[in-house]
Amino acid sequence: MSAAALLAVAVYSPVSGQVTLQRKHAEGGSLSYETTFLLNELMTIFGTEFKSKFDSGEIRTVSTGKTNVDGTTPITTRIDATRLSVTIPGGGQLLFDSSINVAKTEDPRLEPYLDVLRAAVGASYTLLIDQHEQVIAVEGVQEILTRAPAKAAELLKSQFATERLQREYRESVETLPSGAVQPGDTWERTVTIDLGTGLIMKVERRFEYKGTTERNGRQIDEIAVADKRVVSFEIEPDEEFPAKVAASELAPADDSKGLIYFDRELGDDVESTHVLHLKGKMTLTIQDMDLPSELDLRIDSQTKIKK
Repeated sequence: MSAAALLAVAVYSPVSGQVTLQRKHAEGGSLSYETTFLLNELMTIFGTEFKSKFDSGEIRTVSTGKTNVDGTTPITTRIDATRLSVTIPGGGQLLFDSSINVAKTEDPRLEPYLDVLRAAVGASYTLLIDQHEQVIAVEGVQEILTRAPAKAAELLKSQFATERLQREYRESVETLPSGAVQPGDTWERTVTIDLGTGLIMKVERRFEYKGTTERNGRQIDEIAVADKRVVSFEIEPDEEFPAKVAASELAPADDSKGLIYFDRELGDDVESTHVLHLKGKMTLTIQDMDLPSELDLRIDSQTKIKK
């Protein structure tokens, strides 16, 4: 077979249509990201409805430093701005927006969260990543904790816990397929969603590579995401809500899905959107009493590179 024929086979064979999606860290590079998050929760316990709403936004800058002699790469995240609006059962409300210097609540239960937000704005932490894309150390967290009063510092410990930051980074890497893919290929992952309010869930997601699409004059890879099942759903009891989940029949609704737009040249998501919508019956245990309950939880989120 001639060289030209061999080249034609390579170009037009199914294998040549495969692509490899891999995250990259450009030494000395820096990108800003804007994230929005809207949570609406309706919890029904013994026929009584309890509604909560969280509407937040954050701008952060992620910078990649020079690779160290031991092969580790420092990746620093700085929180540039944040906003949060909260409404909880009982009429409690909170409003915070660092861009316009607003921080207020009349609910003593929510006051520590204002201190958390104040301490977070302008703070930074660094992940040390090894050659295998594993987080081997986290730096800068103690400096964040010292910016906050004692009660807020305890809340921040959970948000910036090493185990949590390691898990979040690992899952962001594992979102992508482990090998080359072509349109129609699928893979599954279990993701952890920690809302930082004592509610932690694990959801099994199915990813499908859809191929390339053009966005803003660039060829971008599109990945469709669908939530398949709830692996676990836990509530950590506290003084305000001393409940544990004894049993759960929660399941993703039909609209529980999302899209990821990945830039192969950049090695990062340029935009991702997701609707996590869970509905179903639950049994809550409060002071050794089992309470039949129902939950309708919807979280709309979007992250995109800020121009």
